[in-house]
Amino acid sequence: MPTYTRSSGGYYYKTLASGKKIRVSKDEYLKNKKSKSKKYSKTKKTPHKKSGSKYSKDKCQELLSDKISINMGEFKEGKWKNRKQALAVSYSQVNNKYPKCEKFFPDPN
Repeated sequence: MPTYTRSSGGYYYKTLASGKKIRVSKDEYLKNKKSKSKKYSKTKKTPHKKSGSKYSKDKCQELLSDKISINMGEFKEGKWKNRKQALAVSYSQVNNKYPKCEKFFPDPN
């Protein structure tokens, strides 16, 4: 991997693996030098999020209802074996996509 250096005379060099130095343009030197160095910019701090659930029981019921209607349509198209399977998949998909809604739909087992 070639390394790029700058001499005190204002020339820019690329050092090859063999130890040989080749003079390069300032643009090539700067382009390769920037790609090697790590620049750390200040990251914008995000405000502290509330620990409470942003989903109410009504919202979770609505999400589940929408998912059930989608999966029942897929059941009619033949994607699921029976209605019970389509319903179980709906609960699972909602719980996976919205984990905070899981407390509103406890596991029946």
